[in-house]
Amino acid sequence: MSDTEIRAELNSLDVKEFLQVQHEFGRADLPQEFRSYWAARHEWAKAILLDPARGERVRRLASLLEAMTRSVATLSRDPKPRYYSYSDVHLLDWYLGRQRDTFKRLRARALKGICLLLQDLVRFEADTLAGMETQHASSLDYAWIVKRIEAVRPTFQQALALLPPETLADTRWLDKPQHYETIEGYALEEERASALVYFSCMPQTKYHDEVLFLRSIHISELCFYAIRLSLEEAIENQGLPDVQRDALEDAVGFSSILHLVFKILRTMPVAHFRDFRDATGNASAVQSQNYQRMEIYLRGLNPQKKDIFLKDPFLRELASFGHPEFVHLGSVLRNATEREAPPEVMDAARRLDRKLLAWRGLHLAFAKGYLEPHMAGTGATSGAPYLERFLKQGLFEDTPFDVSVIDEMFADMPTIPEMFSKISSSSGISPAFQKAIASPV
Repeated sequence: MSDTEIRAELNSLDVKEFLQVQHEFGRADLPQEFRSYWAARHEWAKAILLDPARGERVRRLASLLEAMTRSVATLSRDPKPRYYSYSDVHLLDWYLGRQRDTFKRLRARALKGICLLLQDLVRFEADTLAGMETQHASSLDYAWIVKRIEAVRPTFQQALALLPPETLADTRWLDKPQHYETIEGYALEEERASALVYFSCMPQTKYHDEVLFLRSIHISELCFYAIRLSLEEAIENQGLPDVQRDALEDAVGFSSILHLVFKILRTMPVAHFRDFRDATGNASAVQSQNYQRMEIYLRGLNPQKKDIFLKDPFLRELASFGHPEFVHLGSVLRNATEREAPPEVMDAARRLDRKLLAWRGLHLAFAKGYLEPHMAGTGATSGAPYLERFLKQGLFEDTPFDVSVIDEMFADMPTIPEMFSKISSSSGISPAFQKAIASPV
């Protein structure tokens, strides 16, 4: 087939039906005929991308088709979701595009994605209140939806505050995403905003708050990605303290968004999470490549996680970061410590460490509060015990735990703040950081 013929066939695909059926049934209950049809389209898209004779325009259409159908194809083989087939995080990778740009512009793209997804969440909730959204109506609580919309505002404002002025000068990318009749409309859109919004949130169930849960994952993933970019920039600019400081300040800003996302997530009652929790299958945050890469660039590969990575096909490549010559922020700070680190760089690193420690605490608190004691975590992990095991493994062992964050967000669950109040800060440098000082990179 010629490129013209392939393009015509790609554009004949009913993308409107692709979206409607998934929302109508929920991914867990899709008709087998639908699964098989789109799984075959997925294989076709992969074949197009592997064909070096295909032109750029056709490849762009096939790239989107491959991303938007990947989860349906995976679930047609294995109905029990894992992290990527549950969350569609690979669509975020498609949205972010080629990684050939400055750190600043790549982070700005992540921020645009965060703003677009926050807007979409507000539209979804507002349409629900107005009676216009009826496909995800199980376990509705209108009072919590109002609180949720209110909680989005500071998160959106924080994202806008991090955007560079030149991006804010032209905000046409914030216009409402469009529905197109063909895949070409989505694939060739300059900002890729419409495909990001419409193809990335397909709940397994009809429970209303599963949409919130998925959007929280997506926004957090974009934060992990952006923080990792900031760490890379700080690592690559040793000897330029101003650049290092600014990069780490951006990382602190993205970690603030992570905290605010938890405030939005806390507008989901515990019972609502348990409604759809079984439908998450084997999806687990431990399978997030963006999160694990962020942690590796922060403090190096945790030896305790290496076996976990080797067992997971999505994470296996991360085991290679255990090479003794890999440079992470911990090793950079070790070198800086030897010649007296610029105080502004060390201050930003300590604030970032404190923010990420508090975020790990929020994740643990969520597991303690939302999972029943006898239940494993999502993905059949050990749940809260697993998160507790890695809670304090950051840059500095003497980083204080901000209990006020837990007190504020889990005031309605008094046993959780009480548990965290017992966490005492120890002195000195964390084991990984200490090891970096002892043995040169």
